[in-house]
Amino acid sequence: MGKKKMEVMQKMKQEFVEGAKEKDVDEQKAEEIFGIMEKFASYGFNRAHSTAYSMVAYQTGYLKANYPAQFMAAVLTHNMNDIDKVIFFIEECKRMGIKVCGPDVNESNYHFNVNENGEIRFGLGAIKGVGEGAITTIVDERNANGFFKDIFDLTKRANLKALNRKALESLAKAGALDKQQSSQSLFGDREDFQPEPPKAPQCEPWTLIETLQQERELIGFYVSGHPLDDYKIEINKFSESFDQENLRSKFGKQIAIGGIITSVMEKTDKRGRKFGIFTIEDYDHSIDLKLFSENYLKYRQIIEEGNAVYITGQVELEYKKADEYTIQIHDIQYLGNLREQIKGIRVDLELNDVNDELIAKLEDIANQYKGNCHLKLNIVDLTENLKVNLTSNSYQVEPSEDLFEALNSLNDVRDFNAEMVNGS
Repeated sequence: MGKKKMEVMQKMKQEFVEGAKEKDVDEQKAEEIFGIMEKFASYGFNRAHSTAYSMVAYQTGYLKANYPAQFMAAVLTHNMNDIDKVIFFIEECKRMGIKVCGPDVNESNYHFNVNENGEIRFGLGAIKGVGEGAITTIVDERNANGFFKDIFDLTKRANLKALNRKALESLAKAGALDKQQSSQSLFGDREDFQPEPPKAPQCEPWTLIETLQQERELIGFYVSGHPLDDYKIEINKFSESFDQENLRSKFGKQIAIGGIITSVMEKTDKRGRKFGIFTIEDYDHSIDLKLFSENYLKYRQIIEEGNAVYITGQVELEYKKADEYTIQIHDIQYLGNLREQIKGIRVDLELNDVNDELIAKLEDIANQYKGNCHLKLNIVDLTENLKVNLTSNSYQVEPSEDLFEALNSLNDVRDFNAEMVNGS
């Protein structure tokens, strides 16, 4: 068949049909089946290709539907060396309601795996500075003799030729030692005395930002959360995307973006003047921006690594690059300051949807999230193309993620937004 020998195929036809009849297959059906195979002697790649991919699609769909955590753990493992894909598939896990936990020496293997709670546990092999030898000694010892009680128990039982100081530091910074079992009694039922292991010094726990920075450094991205999680309102309502496609569409226009500063460099030009280059990123994109002369001196205290900032400026072409866009910065402020500038929450409604039940639900939400921002209703009559703006004198609300989620749960609300003090 593969060599396209038609004469051989013809000789095999009678043998095939007779054999099919012996297995109670109708002769006409057997000839029909052989006719399909016979066409492969001329060209059958497209049918074979589509059939093979149909099988793969069915198998992967079945696994994702019936074993979602195991399926996604395998997908993450397959893409473990591609940070962008790992981030993408972790977001898919969140969408599917599957929790992805950080690394843990008492649960993690080299690859991503699923624990007893149905959660995906991050693979130790994804931690920078931890080699395969160190991971092998951890997993083998844990499988043979149980969980590690603390870091001292780990270093006592593991092969320290493989699990060296650098590997231990990387495990600690990545959070893989955070959830070990507390030490049990050193004596138990044993008659021989065991010396007490040293006690770990009492240290201030890392802040969330410090934890996330260490995760990003050792793993390549944030696991426990995102530094912008506390600024979702500011990002969703006031910040625009700064991917190159959007920047291209806004060339020469004003833009406002929000994000976290991940790196800062100070440089000096040929005239001895200092300028700054910094990287800002949001949930999806990152961009390198520059500040020169007076602007750099004005904002250098704000553009520090780890700061969440809000930048306004104008989209321009990058210097000496015809197809890359950047932002000429006009102003920078702390992202957290925006919340204080919100003076109103506007809710858009269609006239036909306004009824007593909807008004009662809006009143309940307003009572639950009381604050200092005016609640405004923007009622639109699509038939008459009319719009009426109403500001409530009885209710003021507090802008928060919970408020926005409550408004989003109302099917009859067309849209809602936060309005700044300047009316934007």
